Amino acid sequence: MSNIYIDQSANELRLNLLYSKLDKSDLNVLISKSITFNDIDIEVGIIGASHFLTVKYNDKEFSEVFACLELNNTTQKCIVKKANELLLSTKEVINNDLQYEFSLKILNWYEFSEKKYKQFTEDTVLYSKGENSLGLSHVFPYKKDDKYVAKTEVFCIQKEKRIIVETLHSYPNEEKLVFTKTVIENSRSIYE
Repeated sequence: MSNIYIDQSANELRLNLLYSKLDKSDLNVLISKSITFNDIDIEVGIIGASHFLTVKYNDKEFSEVFACLELNNTTQKCIVKKANELLLSTKEVINNDLQYEFSLKILNWYEFSEKKYKQFTEDTVLYSKGENSLGLSHVFPYKKDDKYVAKTEVFCIQKEKRIIVETLHSYPNEEKLVFTKTVIENSRSIYE
């Protein structure tokens, strides 16, 4: 287990966006699951360094890898943004039909974030049992005296013609919680 995890920092996280098939061979995928919403195939996974999301629609693939690594050795078109560049949401057009938006919050551990952490875990468990949703959770090694566990959780739901993927990444080693939200929607529905 020590080969797949080392303490990392929330400030080292990178958003990697690829406009092609994601090569997962170097990502150390711990768990993944797929779901389809209205001809849009979604795969989410927890990796040793965080999470990935792949969207397949009309023979096109688009992927998000949010992790403490950069996929800059790829020959594919890849956009990399560091945590400090993600203070405003990131918007991209996946193809002529789909629009993508990614937002990020890094919170220190305190009463409000503790409640958000617990609620996120409850939501992940709930969505993991749903037929039209998915939820994944993986606990990493942590110290016995940490206030909370080191884990990554992700859930995916469809809400009002939008596909929503939310994640939690906890860093008890620095008492930080990272929450992300990705929204994928048909660009035509934005103007309806």
